[in-house]
Amino acid sequence: AGTVETQSALSVGETAKIHADVRAKSAVVAGEVVGNIFATDMLELLATSYVKGDIVTGRISVAAGARVNGRVSMDEEEKKAVKVEKLEE
Repeated sequence: AGTVETQSALSVGETAKIHADVRAKSAVVAGEVVGNIFATDMLELLATSYVKGDIVTGRISVAAGARVNGRVSMDEEEKKAVKVEKLEE
């Protein structure tokens, strides 16, 4: 485990498997993510995606067929907490 982090967009391909927390401005997931996803702007889960972990995002799009096993939060307070946590690291 660990963290995959970018200040811009992240794309997880259909055959990709990430076993780590993901932090990005936006993300498009077609593959597998086992870990929490923090997408401050937008998260798009395509039909082939599988996410096992919690999601914190500003906006979300979930295609029919996408699988999510975790909590989804679009609360402004949670997003602020994620930003503060990142600054403290």
